[in-house]
This record gives sequence, structure tokens and C-alpha cells, in this order.
Amino acid sequence: GVRKVFLEGAFTTLDLSVFHRVPKKTQSLLLERLVKDGDLSGPELATVILLEREWRDPPVSPFQLFGMEDPSLYRLNLLAYKSVINQRDRALQDLVPIRRLQHSLHLPQPNALEGQLDRTEALLRLKLTPPDYDAYLQGKASVPSSPELDPAIRAAEEFYRVVQLRSEVFLTHASRQVPASTAPRVLVVGGFHTAFMASRLRREGRSFVVLTPTVSAGGDDMPYERHLMETANVLSQALFPVPH
Repeated sequence: GVRKVFLEGAFTTLDLSVFHRVPKKTQSLLLERLVKDGDLSGPELATVILLEREWRDPPVSPFQLFGMEDPSLYRLNLLAYKSVINQRDRALQDLVPIRRLQHSLHLPQPNALEGQLDRTEALLRLKLTPPDYDAYLQGKASVPSSPELDPAIRAAEEFYRVVQLRSEVFLTHASRQVPASTAPRVLVVGGFHTAFMASRLRREGRSFVVLTPTVSAGGDDMPYERHLMETANVLSQALFPVPH
């Protein structure tokens, strides 16, 4: 009975019936290329496959795909992401002598300073887990500082602040979306959102199941980062056009 799927990174309902009009052989090659290039998400691919199995005329999608993003928050998150990426390499270089100095002090292992330095690096790489993010905020007093680090750290902190706001919006949109249905709903989000949303649902006494893929090898972040930067660049040009 599950027919409603809510997607991170989308604002509206999605209609993928166009793929049914593509010849089978071409469709298979097209889907493979779109997935490889990061242009088709897992939920979209699943919907196309199920649509082919359950096709009726007129077409009725086996899933209703709903975007659950707030455009203004998504825009803020993208611009913060772009700011981090543009400053990250220089900021990470400033961490090298700080880490070298810390090692020269021969502090007992593990120690709070080294732990916060590791979390700061993960923050700049946008690789913090929710528990590490909470630990980072608790240890803000020991975050390293330099002219290159400070603006990059502020941008990364803004990125994570908006991520949490988006998580709240996801839950609101998924619970209010009409038409109403008593069947379970599927929310497809990244790992950082998941922990925050699960905690919120648990506090509200809502029943839920978290399904997480087992990843056996490091993935290729390039398509993901390329798409985000392309979108952030378009937004920047639209919001802050270069005067002629």
C-alpha cells in the first residue's frame, strides 16, 4: 500500500512516464548513463522500473514522488556549500601547521584538542556525522582560528545549520502532503538528515523504520559535487548578476 515517496532535493511532484515512450533497448542504455552521471536518483530509477512493470493506459505511476524541499532553505544550503568548497583547500592547508604544532606538544592520546581538530577538518570537508557535529558544537572554544580558517568554518557551520532546518521542513511536508493516505510513507534523505529526523519522530512517539544501504566501498563524490556546484553557480548568477 505504500505509494507516496518524498524526496530530498526536489520541490514538486515528479512525472517519469516519459521514459515509457523510449524504446526498451534505448531506455536501458539511457538509464544506465543517467545513473552513472548522477542525473537520475535511486527513487527515480525504481519508479521507472516499476512503471514499466505496472504500465496501464492511461498511465498510473506505482509511486507518487513528491519533493519536500523549501526553495529558500535549499538555496541557502547550496550557497553555503559553494562558499565552503571555494575556501576549503586554503583552510585545510592552515590546519597542517596547527596539527604539526599540536603533535610537537606530545599531549596524551587521545586528547580533546586533537579530537576537535579532527572534527574541524571533517566540518570543512562536510563529512561530519550528527554525533560528531554535536561534539564539535560543544567544543567550539577549542576550534582553531586563522584568517583563512575563520570564513571557511563559518560557511561550514552555516551549511550544517541550514541542513537541520531542512530536516524539520522534510517532516512537516511529509506529514501534511495531500491527498491524505493512511498507508506508510517513504522519505528518501541523506544520512545526516536521517539521525535528526529519527530523533524527532521518536520524541513525537511516531513509528518508523530506517532502511540504510550497506556500502562496501567508497563512492564517487564527483557527480554529486559537480551537480551541486553547477546548481549553486546558476543560483549565484541569478541572485547576484555581474553588472555590465
